[in-house]
Formats: sequence, structure tokens, C-alpha cells
Amino acid sequence: MDELAILKRKLEREKHARKQAESILEEKALQLHQLNEELELKIIERTKELRISEEKYRGIIENMELGLLEVDNNHKIIKPYSWFCDMTGYTEEELIGKNAVDFLLTDPNDLTKVNAQQNKRERGQAGVYEVRMKHKNGSDIWVMISGSPIVDINGKVTGSLGIHYDISSQKKLELDLIEAKRIAESAQEAEKQFLAKMSHEIRTPLNAIIGMSYLLTDTNPTREQTEYLTTLRHSSDILKLLISDILDFSKIQAGEIDIRISEFNLRHLVENLHKTTEIRMENRLVKVICKFDEAIQHKILGDQLLLNQILINLMSNATKFTKRGEIGLAVKLLEEDSKYYKIQFQVYDTGIGIPKDQLHLIFEDFKQLDQEGRRKYGGTGLGLSITKQLVELHGGEIIVESKPNEKTSFTFAIKYEKSGKIEQSKIEEIFIPKDINFKHAKILIAEDNYMNQKYISILLNKWDLKHEFAQDGQDAIEMAAAEAYDLIFMDISMPRKNGYEATTAIRQTKNPNQTTPVIALSALAFVDNKADAIKAGMTDFLGKPFGPKELLDILCKYMPVNTIEHKEPTVQAEIYPEPLDAKHLHSLYGEDYDYALDMFDTFLTHSVPEFKAIKNILQTKDYTKMASAVHKLKPNFEMVGLLQLRALMQTLEDKCRTEENSEVVSHLFQQIDIDLDKVIPVLLQTKQKLTAIVLKHLPTLLNEKK
Repeated sequence: MDELAILKRKLEREKHARKQAESILEEKALQLHQLNEELELKIIERTKELRISEEKYRGIIENMELGLLEVDNNHKIIKPYSWFCDMTGYTEEELIGKNAVDFLLTDPNDLTKVNAQQNKRERGQAGVYEVRMKHKNGSDIWVMISGSPIVDINGKVTGSLGIHYDISSQKKLELDLIEAKRIAESAQEAEKQFLAKMSHEIRTPLNAIIGMSYLLTDTNPTREQTEYLTTLRHSSDILKLLISDILDFSKIQAGEIDIRISEFNLRHLVENLHKTTEIRMENRLVKVICKFDEAIQHKILGDQLLLNQILINLMSNATKFTKRGEIGLAVKLLEEDSKYYKIQFQVYDTGIGIPKDQLHLIFEDFKQLDQEGRRKYGGTGLGLSITKQLVELHGGEIIVESKPNEKTSFTFAIKYEKSGKIEQSKIEEIFIPKDINFKHAKILIAEDNYMNQKYISILLNKWDLKHEFAQDGQDAIEMAAAEAYDLIFMDISMPRKNGYEATTAIRQTKNPNQTTPVIALSALAFVDNKADAIKAGMTDFLGKPFGPKELLDILCKYMPVNTIEHKEPTVQAEIYPEPLDAKHLHSLYGEDYDYALDMFDTFLTHSVPEFKAIKNILQTKDYTKMASAVHKLKPNFEMVGLLQLRALMQTLEDKCRTEENSEVVSHLFQQIDIDLDKVIPVLLQTKQKLTAIVLKHLPTLLNEKK
């Protein structure tokens, strides 16, 4: 009985414990249910927030007119957004599942860009690029794409999201600008070619006109005929100036004129200009006055030729409008320190003057006072415009003051660096060959212009020189292959084959004239024509129009002569000092100081920088390229009398071609570089002397009779 009671009580306790456990479970289940409800509410709330946020940012992107496109790693379109559809003209259904590259791109070259960007996406990188896409209507649209990778929860790149911005209008503007630039450059080149052609077409007959006037002057004309010839030559000179003005204006407009620094004697320049102006005014009641500030004692560093052109333009303008009274040039020192001069130049005259209301017009292109002035005084209206631009190129400003029929003055100031050398006395007179007697020589002239043939023929007959004419370049090649000549004159512009082509053919084929000197004849007025002539194998250059003196100088330079009577050439040693080889230079240039000046100027402004640039090639140890550069520059050293440096350049070229160790090549280059730096002041001094000679004797050579 007791055991049964105990068992009963035990069952009751277990039943009570079970009820307590059930009660606890019910309570926990209720709590869990409440937690689930709260979690569901939070999820719903967070989802709503995310949807709002997504809609917000999608709205921002859509309002920014950005087209979104999702693609997988194979460029398959997963999701195109509305603005992208509007941008391309396709519906969402038309785009989904399509390959974006095959379906939308129009330029095969863009595939390379897309693949490169795809590789970046696979590495988790973003990028920006431009492509051209196809619109549904068949037109092209340009888009800028900002692409970024799409990454899943495991960090794996599953595709790309591209933000597309339509840049078609900007691209059109860009392409229009590129095309406009191309058209402008083409027009500029066409203008240059037109001016070159115009120069040739005008200068060729002008050469005959000037030449015939020289020949007629040599036939003992009557006094009346002499007056006619004087008028003819004066008119020809005016025409030459008109052509030069237009060509100078074109070069300035094209930005082809730079300041070239060299040492020169300012006092000599002013004195030469004074003398030239006096010659021009010798038949008028006009006094030419030049005042030079004695405080300017040093030579200066600057562009002598440009300054001379500025002053010549102003003095020529003064002579044109002044019939009596004075023409003056005053050079005054405004400021000075240990290194620089600031020099004022003033050109004045007592001519017709300029009305106050027209002062602001005189520096404009192609402007003249009035139609009456154009008719009476001639000119292009470019002289003062060119002068103003050249002054501004030097950093100066030109000012004009005028009172009609009283005085007109042009004033400007330029800052020049002192060279450190005191001005010296003038260079002696150049000597002029006379009484030439050529030895059984024969000349070939390739010239298609009859008047020029006639002019040259008369001159050569006067000097008893046998000569034959080729009507074009092809004739010249055939005649050169058939007979030996002592000298060949080769016009550059001819039918069938031009002078360059004909000369190249003569030089490169076996014939009796492979080494015969070939002189280029050209009316083209651009500086690079001389370089082109030398490159084609020509020996020298004679520009049209030329006078008897210029032709005779060329003949004396290259032809065998019997006797030449002249003053002792003491000037040569002064022009070409050591270490320049004066004898070699005289054999090259003789009395053609203009040509010598051109060669020295070209060497200083082009060859020296090109040699310095070889150092960059040396650093790369590309000895083949360096040998080519040295070979190209090597002859230039000979053209300025640097024969020892020319020999070193040959050695350097040989070392480069045998690819010796870098130390040998580097040491040899440094030696030449050091020696060249030492001789540059001598080259600058020689250039200054040659410039002075050319400027001093230019007017007298033009009027000289044979």
C-alpha cells in the first residue's frame, strides 16, 4: 500500500512538471511569434526604405539624362533602363538578351576598347571610355561610358553596369573643329603655294625686264633713252618691293618669322642705311640726317636683319612722301645697366604728313591714306603693318606723331643685350672681279622662259662663253648624258621634269656631268628653296631676278678663268678668322657674301641645335640612329670652314657604325661639343661681318654696270 502511494505521488509531481514545461514552451512560442512579427515589420520597413532610396537615385540618374545598362560577363544585356532605351530608340524588350557589342556598336575599332574595359571589370576595376553606337533609326550616336563591375555576395564579378552619357553634340563640335583646322591649314598651305607660284610667275619676267634694262644701258643710249631706262629700272625695283612686302606679310601671318640672335655693330647698320638713303635722295632737295648716341659703345646681341628691315621700311616710307626738307634717323640710349641697352629709334621726315583722323589707320593691313595716295605713291599698304608687327615681335611698341606738311615721326624702343665688345672700324671695301677671260668653257642652261634665255644669252655672248639651252628638265638630262659641260644652270620650275628631278637624275646616273657644278635658278622666294636645291644635288643658288654682277660672280666662282684683275683680297682674312679655314671658304663662296651669310646663319640657327640634340640619341645608345644624325650634319661643318671638326664628325660617324663601346663614342661627342662651343663666338662674329658687307654694298651692286 505504501509503495502504491509513493508511486502515485511521483506521477503527480511529473504531471505538474510537465504542465510547467508546457506553460514555459507556450510562453516562449508566443515570444518567438512576437519576434517574428517584429522582424517581418522591420524587413518590410527596410525594403520600403531601400525601394524609396533606389527610386530616389534612379530618379536622379534619369533626370541627369544618363542611360543605365546592365550586362553579364559575355556582354549579354540583362537590364536596360528607361533613359538608355530613349537614348538608343529601342524598347526594353528589344534589348534584353541581345549582345550589346554586336547589336549596338558600329565601329569595329571600338571592340578593342570594350574588351580592354571588360578585362578591367573582371579585375574589379571601373573605367571611362567613348564609343560610337547605333540608334534604331540608323543614325550614329557618340556616348561616354562610365562602367563598373557588378559583384555578388561571394565577391564574384557577374557583369557590368554602364552609365551612358550622350556626347553626340560635343563630338560633332569636336569633329567640326578638327575639320575646320584641317581646312585652315590646307588654306594656309594653298596660300603659301599660291604666293610661291605668284612669286615665280612675276619674278621670272621681271628678271628679263631688269636684265634687258642693264643690257640697254650698256649700248650707249641717248640722254632721252637713259631717262626711259632709269624709269624702267625704278619701276622694276618698286615691283620687287611690292612682291617682297606681300611675301613678308604672309610669313608674319603664318608665324614663320623668329628673332635670330647674333652680335652686330649698330653704328655700322645706321651709317649704311644713311648712305643708302642719301643715294636714293640725290636728285631731290632733301637732306638726310642720322644721329647716333655716342653713349652706345658696345656691340649688341639681336636680330640685325629684322632691325634693318624695320628701319628700311620706315626710311623708305619717309623718302616716298618727302620732296624737300629733311629725312632723319635718330638713335638714342634711353636706359643702360651692366648687361642691357634700351635703345630708342626715331625716323622722321618733313613730307606731306598724316591727317589726325587717319593716324589710327596707317598700321592696318593694306591701308593707305586714300585712293589718290595709292594712285600717286603706289605700294601695297603693307610696309607699316609689317614694321609694326616686327617691332612688336621684339617686345616694343611703335608710336606715330604727325602734323600735315610739317613733320611726321615714328618712334619705338627695343631692349638689346650688350655683347661685351667695343665697336670697331668699318670693314674694308669688297673687291669686284674685272676683265674676265674664260678658257674654252661651255655652259648648259635649262630654262624654259624665252626672255630669260635671251637675257642670259646676251650676257654670255658678251663674255665669249659658249652655251646651249635645254627647254625643260628632261632635255637637260638627255643633253647632260650626251656632252660634258663646265657649268650647268638649272631652273627649278620647268615642265616634264623640274630642276630638282633633273639634277637628281644627273647626279645618280653615269654621265659626263655627274660632278659638274649645277646652279639652281629660281624665282621662288622662300628660304627653304636653297636647302631643297642643295639636297637635290645642286651646288649653288642664284635667285631671280639677278643682275650681270650676280651672274658673273657665279661664273667666276665655278668656271676656269684666265685672268682676274681685282684689288688685293685683304678683307678675306678679316671676314674668316681662325680657326675657320679662310682659303676653303673663299673657294666655296668667293665674293658671294650673301650666300656665305645664309650658310653661316643656317648653321648657327639649325645645325648647332641639331648637333646638341644628338646627345639625347647618345643617351639611348642607339648608335645606328646616331650615325645617321652625324652623317646628316657632317657636311654642314665644312660649309662654315670648320674642317677639323668636320674630320672629327667623320671619326664619330665611323665609331658609331662599328658600334664601339659607349665610352669612346661619348668621349668623342663631348670633345666635338666642347670645341663647337668654343668656336660659336667666332661664327657669330663672322656672320656679323658678312651681314655688314651685304647691307653696305647691296644698293651699289644693284646699280653697277658691266
